[in-house]
Amino acid sequence: IETIRISPDDAQLGFGKGKKLDSKLAGNTLKAFGGFFKKSWRSNDIMWGRLDGLNRIVEALLTPEGIAKFPNFLKRQAQEYNIPEAGEEFEQFKEQYLDFLIQESFPNATADHQDKIKGHLRKLATPNPDISEDYLKTILDDLVLEGHRDILSTDLQNVIEDEIAEQLEWSQQRVQPAAPNDSQTTNLTTSLSTKPQYSLVQGSFSETISLLAAQELARKGIDSLPQGKETFFLNHYQVGSETLSNDIPTTILTNLATRAALIVRDMLITVLGDRTPGFGRSLIYQVLNKSLQLFYWRQQISQSSGIQKGDGSRQKLISLVVQVALLLIAILSVVIIIYRSWVWLAIAFLTGLLSWLLGNPWKAIKERLIIKN
Repeated sequence: IETIRISPDDAQLGFGKGKKLDSKLAGNTLKAFGGFFKKSWRSNDIMWGRLDGLNRIVEALLTPEGIAKFPNFLKRQAQEYNIPEAGEEFEQFKEQYLDFLIQESFPNATADHQDKIKGHLRKLATPNPDISEDYLKTILDDLVLEGHRDILSTDLQNVIEDEIAEQLEWSQQRVQPAAPNDSQTTNLTTSLSTKPQYSLVQGSFSETISLLAAQELARKGIDSLPQGKETFFLNHYQVGSETLSNDIPTTILTNLATRAALIVRDMLITVLGDRTPGFGRSLIYQVLNKSLQLFYWRQQISQSSGIQKGDGSRQKLISLVVQVALLLIAILSVVIIIYRSWVWLAIAFLTGLLSWLLGNPWKAIKERLIIKN
């Protein structure tokens, strides 16, 4: 029994040639938990799983021992149709059967690529074919490459579609960094940052429209590539090399970190069990807990979503009012716990209200009531 490992580092044929794990997969960061941060990272890793899986399966099956059995396999297929194992009729059957194999395996391949694969199969179909190690590698690479093209025709659009949908949901559009002007620098090559930037998008879409828009934009984007999908994928596609610090907006990371802290808090309370009441009454816990809640609700108010999940503005206004009320309650709770004084309670209320007014809440309300058709 032979054991075959399917790994990004082992799959080095087709589109994976010269690429290692770090340049293929985005979800391997944070001890393989990185895929939870971006949907497009998960789509990318699934696509590379198919690409590398095909690579390793072809390598495992197409061995010198297996190739030696291919001529006898064709003879057995001919016997099922009562065709002699030699002669002109068998040669015609062999050509037709090779065409059948190619059409079944690579239906979307171009005529030139199909002819190239058929040439390999013709040579393998001859009795006792003399196949060198280099030629076997060529056959493997051509077969894997054609399979990769077929996978790329569907999966690449999925990755781009998920990236667009995610930016719509975040209300954060990815843009190219602005180039400095001539007065700031004389060397654009060394001073221009390659770190992507995100720009806040005003307005919102319904959830259904956002999905349809992402699908259509991804399709049109791929169809309009001047160099084609394959060249784009080999030379410009870099989703697998993206990082948390560079390719996720800071506001999104902060929101995720705050949610994670709240989950850790709940887990800690569960683990403590009977000791929870005493721990929950401690001043340190109360201050940290209320501060965390305060920061979380502040994030929810300041971060607008580009996808409208409701169908009316009234619900959104009520939601905003509730969020602001909870924010003020959190502030007052911290003050009461620390000072236990009505004077400080009044001061906290007035300063909190003033801070909120200075923060221009009317602009936030207006942004959340905008609905783009």
